[in-house]
Amino acid sequence: MTTDPAPSRRGLFVLFLYAMAAALVTAGLLFLNGGLVMALLNVVTQGGASWLRDERFMQFALFAGPVLLVVVEWMMIDFLRTRLWRSR
Repeated sequence: MTTDPAPSRRGLFVLFLYAMAAALVTAGLLFLNGGLVMALLNVVTQGGASWLRDERFMQFALFAGPVLLVVVEWMMIDFLRTRLWRSR
């Protein structure tokens, strides 16, 4: 027999809230990053970059750009969180 108590409902609820908050932050960041990448691509294509007018590249950039930015942003959030947590 093990003496490990079953996880409490309160602990599971806190974990659920944390997961939902992380999902909402990620969704918001993806939304903002999508607009940012779209605006940057529009500015660059209007600037005369003809190689950016290829539809395949534009679709790839509009898909991969926001996702890569979210990864970088979460890395920055984790870095700042660990630095601030250690200082306390």
